[in-house]
Amino acid sequence: MFFQLVGNGFTSFWKIGTILGSKWSLTMAKAAEKLIVPNTEMTFTVSTDPKRPAARKTIERLMWMQPQVKKDHSMLQRRRKQKDIKYTLRAGRVWFDRPRATRTVRCAKGVSFTLNVTPQILNDLKSVAKYLDF
Repeated sequence: MFFQLVGNGFTSFWKIGTILGSKWSLTMAKAAEKLIVPNTEMTFTVSTDPKRPAARKTIERLMWMQPQVKKDHSMLQRRRKQKDIKYTLRAGRVWFDRPRATRTVRCAKGVSFTLNVTPQILNDLKSVAKYLDF
């Protein structure tokens, strides 16, 4: 699809969907999205480090959906709830401080993870598809 830009005495044609200065176009992103099929088990590999923190966090959240990682998180959560609480007296009452959750997976180049792709996570996968090989 093309449209015509007319201004300052010259005419040029620009392709709709191409991001200027980038090798990516909307058609390439759409082609990658079509390869993600719901209700299947797929293995993804991080091909490039995401520049935006939101994309990195989305990939890490997707990595948390692996069965073994879920098990690790639940065991660590139980331990933080039972043993790692620090109690302090403050203003005549007991306050407790639980430590933050441990990051068991990190988004780095070359890391692979396997997911059961459900319709609920399709949009998340499509938003970070340019950083993943599958």
